[in-house]
Amino acid sequence: MNTQNNTGVVRPLKRDENILIPQVGDPCPSFNQISQPDAAYQSSTTKIDISGIPEFTDVSSTSDGIQTITFNSPMVRLQVPSSWFTWSSPPFSEDPTPPVLYTQGATILTMTLSIPSRIFGFEIEPNPFAPFEFTALFLSKGIPVGSITQTVDGQSGAQLFAAEIDCTCPAIDEVVITSSVDFAIAQVRYTPDCTFQCTDQLIPFTCTVELPSICDITLGKITGFVCSDIDCFVGQCQTEVELDICPNEPPISCCVTLDTLNFTGTAEVILNIPAKIRVCDPCGDSNLVLCKDLMCIQAVKIAQTCFACAGTADCDLIGPCDLLSVTDLSTTQDGNQLTITGFVKFNCPKS
Repeated sequence: MNTQNNTGVVRPLKRDENILIPQVGDPCPSFNQISQPDAAYQSSTTKIDISGIPEFTDVSSTSDGIQTITFNSPMVRLQVPSSWFTWSSPPFSEDPTPPVLYTQGATILTMTLSIPSRIFGFEIEPNPFAPFEFTALFLSKGIPVGSITQTVDGQSGAQLFAAEIDCTCPAIDEVVITSSVDFAIAQVRYTPDCTFQCTDQLIPFTCTVELPSICDITLGKITGFVCSDIDCFVGQCQTEVELDICPNEPPISCCVTLDTLNFTGTAEVILNIPAKIRVCDPCGDSNLVLCKDLMCIQAVKIAQTCFACAGTADCDLIGPCDLLSVTDLSTTQDGNQLTITGFVKFNCPKS
């Protein structure tokens, strides 16, 4: 291998001087570094999979449908070993040939989390084939809660930068990575704070039906059902709870881990409207009464999270037909247009 770096191309380094990097004062007492991506770390976190992004695509953010990570400058999706030559192997990394996101010459990277998290981690490798120091600063609402500094070798030396912070401190919502060289990251993982995953179980919708030229219409009771095309995956989150143990004693606060059932996709609301329609006859005095069922179909986006005790959630045990129902239907008529409003109710499985 004649090249001296992982991309095979020498790029001018870019350091954004407008990024103000806060200094860590007293780190959160519960800030703990996770040194290797072992089975316990992987099983307690959710990975944001970037394998579906085409190679050489510029990326400004990445998401699994629940958590979104936004970058301060565009990354490019590369692949080990075809367009990024080396990585490390277990136990230092999850996989020796991962898809990676390269900073394209930038030496500072800011990652902003849409959902504050209790565990957040990623692997780093520098572009040049030499050891360089990296610092990952973890923040909550702009305030540092802890940092990790490690020396990482650019030739098959990728290392994990991951931290866990319990409920005694605020959750992580931003990470700033700094170095003297450009680099790539891979295997972004997180465990969110449960509080920030709560979703509204009533999803509003509006459906419109065009009526024929009429003199009058009498509507019967509208019925509706939902046909869903929803994906489900199990994750975990952490939250603080208060427990009453003994009478006449104050409750204790505990940080607990819960399973999450995450549902994403679309639902098709199908409404049936029985109607008696009196059709105007322009050629005579008589009117024709038609009895027919009108139908209205409307697609609704679904992004819902449900909670269960740790170790009990299983997507395979959930019947999709039991998750969704239609409620609170109402109608308004304006000329030949009938508008129906209502809600799709998301019914979390009973744990």
